[in-house]
Amino acid sequence: MKRVTFLLGAGASIPAGYSSTHCLTERIRAPSGYYRHTDGRYYRGPPCPDTDFRTPLVRRIICWLYELTHEYLFYREESKEINYEDLYYLASQLRDDWSELQNPAMLPLIRNLKCVMISWPEYREFCERSGRTLSIPDLGEFHQLCEETCHYIEDIVVNVLSHDGQHHSKHLALITAIGEANDLDLKGIATLAHDTHVENFLSEHVSLADGFSPEQTDCGWRVWQDHFPEGSIPFLKLHGSTNWKKLRNDGNNNRSPETIGINMANSECSSPRPDEPSDPECWRRGFDRRPLLLIGTFNKPAMYTGPMLLDVHYRFRKILRNTDTLVVCGYSFGDKAINTQLIFWLTSLSGRSLVVIDPRCPSQIQKNARYATQKILNDRGTRLINEKMEDVCKDQLIGLLRGVGET
Repeated sequence: MKRVTFLLGAGASIPAGYSSTHCLTERIRAPSGYYRHTDGRYYRGPPCPDTDFRTPLVRRIICWLYELTHEYLFYREESKEINYEDLYYLASQLRDDWSELQNPAMLPLIRNLKCVMISWPEYREFCERSGRTLSIPDLGEFHQLCEETCHYIEDIVVNVLSHDGQHHSKHLALITAIGEANDLDLKGIATLAHDTHVENFLSEHVSLADGFSPEQTDCGWRVWQDHFPEGSIPFLKLHGSTNWKKLRNDGNNNRSPETIGINMANSECSSPRPDEPSDPECWRRGFDRRPLLLIGTFNKPAMYTGPMLLDVHYRFRKILRNTDTLVVCGYSFGDKAINTQLIFWLTSLSGRSLVVIDPRCPSQIQKNARYATQKILNDRGTRLINEKMEDVCKDQLIGLLRGVGET
């Protein structure tokens, strides 16, 4: 019996009505559309209120990061389209240099940004309205501005990917068809997307296990337990989720400060709107306001070693070990750490095969993939279905899976 696993990239969410990476980048680079609320989060809405004097400066920093990235790619003679993950990676490097990830090579960049920032009208207004003296920001102020830039990107991503409208699910019929085929064994489903449409749809058709406790706590939380019962299909979100929150220890239980949970009982408390008063008691005993998302490029692998995500990625490694064929949809092969896992899996044992569903021409897929994965894309065990995921006939995929790996 062929053992099959699915790996879904963010592109697999486009058929469900979610924004593409390009559209998300345009939203983040837009000169308006979001403002900073007094609760510290960025919301979509009207022009910036009087209390918001940070957002114009944050947008200017993002513009500067974009221009810097463009100059870098021009120097490397690369035609890659810059996206919000590239911008976040650079902003997070500037932010994290102040604390955990000291990198002497960042010093010229930090000095450059500090010097150019003082000439911006947005920075002069920021200093005036916040009661600061107009001068080059010190280390602490610079760190806060870089952190605000990261928060701006995070909150827009969450806002765009958290909509709860009607979603198309035709593309997910491929997965349910594999789960129902008598001669195919669906070993697991992994996704790099942050939205929740895949699990919401599939949970009604197959027995999914997402690693969280099946029972809710008194407050309506399902907490991470690395729980995958026998007979269920593991569902792994390798880059976090819009509905994952870090739970805080309020001193009245044994909860670890690293605990991650999904709130099932009180959606208003878990996703407050800025025009509604928040319940301070809910926050005190509950969770951080921002969900656990992994955004960026080369900064993500450092996050994979976190207490919960280490469990998730270990589980992904175990599933791959028991997989004969991996079906990849909507993934551009841009995550270096994920690519390393795929290369190791495909090349460590004969008979394994990769099926890539992608409507782009093969040369474009190769061009956008990172260098190391170009070899496996050319591997004789790799098959390409050159169509959109929603247009693939399930019988076509099943027939291909039954035949791949045979000589």
